[in-house]
Amino acid sequence: MPQGGRRVAAPADLDPKWPDGYVDELRRAGGKEKNIPFCLSWVRRFFAEHPGTNRRDLGGMEIELFLGRTARRAQLAGTTGTG
Repeated sequence: MPQGGRRVAAPADLDPKWPDGYVDELRRAGGKEKNIPFCLSWVRRFFAEHPGTNRRDLGGMEIELFLGRTARRAQLAGTTGTG
C-alpha cells in the first residue's frame, strides 16, 4: 500500500463483513488490486494462528510476532530451497 498521505491503522467500518468488507477497506486505504489477494491471505493466516480469539483483542504485539515468524519461515525456506 502507498506510504504517503493518509495512513489507516484500522478500517473505518468497525464491523466489516468478511471478506467483502475488508476488500472495500483495503481499496479505500489505497490498496492496489493486485495486492488485495495477498492481504486477504495474510489476514486468514493471522487469524488461523489465533483461533477463538476476538479480532479486537489482537493488536500490534500479535501482529509483530506473526510477521517475525512469517519472515523466519521465508528465510528458512530460501536457505533450504523449499517453499
